[in-house]
Amino acid sequence: MLREAETKLKAITNSKFDSAVTTRDIPSVERFFKIYPLLGLREEGLVKFAKWLSMQAGAKSLRESLRTSTTSSNTAAIVDIGESG
Repeated sequence: MLREAETKLKAITNSKFDSAVTTRDIPSVERFFKIYPLLGLREEGLVKFAKWLSMQAGAKSLRESLRTSTTSSNTAAIVDIGESG
C-alpha cells in the first residue's frame, strides 16, 4: 500500500512539473522541483530542471536577438505579442 502511494506521488509530481513547464508557471516549476529530492528523485529533478532552465535561456536569447536585429522588426513584434499572451 505504501509503495502504491509512493508510485502515485512520483507520477503526480512528474505530471504537475511537466504541466507547470508547459503553462510557463514559474512558481509551480520551482515548487515541484523542490519535491523531487524528498521523493528520492534528486537526479531526475535536477535533469528536468536543467532542461527547463536551458529552454528558458534559449528562448530569452532568441527573443533578444530578434529584437536587436534591424531586419526582423516584424518578427520581433510577433515575439512581443507572443510574450504578452
